[in-house]
Amino acid sequence: MGWGRVGSKFLETWILTVLLIATAAAHGSNNGAFLFSMLKAGLGGKDRTLALVIVLGAVAGTVLEGWKMNYAVILGGYIEPERLAIAVAITFSAMAAGSILSQPISYSHVLTLSLIGAATAHNVYPAPTTVLLLGLAWVGGLFMSGLLATLLHSIGRRLFSRLDLLSLDAVNRASLYAIGVSMSYSIAANNIGVISSLMPLAGWPLSHLLLSAAWTLGFLTLGRSIRDILAERVIRHSPQQGISSGLASSLTMLLFLNLSVPTSLTHYLLASALISSMGSPHLIGWSTLWRMVAAWILGSLASLLLSYTLALLLTL
Repeated sequence: MGWGRVGSKFLETWILTVLLIATAAAHGSNNGAFLFSMLKAGLGGKDRTLALVIVLGAVAGTVLEGWKMNYAVILGGYIEPERLAIAVAITFSAMAAGSILSQPISYSHVLTLSLIGAATAHNVYPAPTTVLLLGLAWVGGLFMSGLLATLLHSIGRRLFSRLDLLSLDAVNRASLYAIGVSMSYSIAANNIGVISSLMPLAGWPLSHLLLSAAWTLGFLTLGRSIRDILAERVIRHSPQQGISSGLASSLTMLLFLNLSVPTSLTHYLLASALISSMGSPHLIGWSTLWRMVAAWILGSLASLLLSYTLALLLTL
């Protein structure tokens, strides 16, 4: 009986580990590709250097600051590996489906609500302060990022107006590369940091290196179908808008990283780009935008209900 229980725990541990690695790869193919799309809109054309700086930023963010995220802080306690596996499996399925369908997925919302669903079925509830922080990050953060992007765009436009065309192109390109590093650093430290805290077999830095490698593989090999969605279907913006939106999103994510709150780069990016582009509504693909928002809301709610139901079935 004892050996059977040990074997069951061993299997649960490895299943969870494989799911976490697959989820990191799916995140790279979905959210990482969405980030590339936003920056590519400012650079134009294909750019291998941009992909390289995104990878470098993601690896650095995961290893250097991913340890700041801990799922137990979100839930208010620890839960069993099989319930964690349910939440991670739902997240992986959502991210993989989004990549196949060229639909950016709100990773932080799906993962966090799946974890909460699995935890509440086990009578582990998030603290009121955690719920407040999630609301602040997921709702207030959108306006914070958008307003900051508008301010940065206004400042940048004045600075860039003094440059000649050749200098302006060089500054735009260098700035977008820098923002690429900053944004991928922020998203990886926050999002991949969360699942790193779920890794049962190894701690920092081995788990973080392993998951950042999986993220990189997913980004470089599986994310091609989603790379054009922002630039071609949702919004067209200038390089200056891309820089301001990216910097605002990155700073907002770093703020909540230090509070151990999972946040969504896709939401912040879109909010920043939209709010800073409201003076040119004709540049926004409204039909695609509303489909994305509806998918985010429905997908997040479905992940909460599905995770709760499946975790509850384990107790029967």
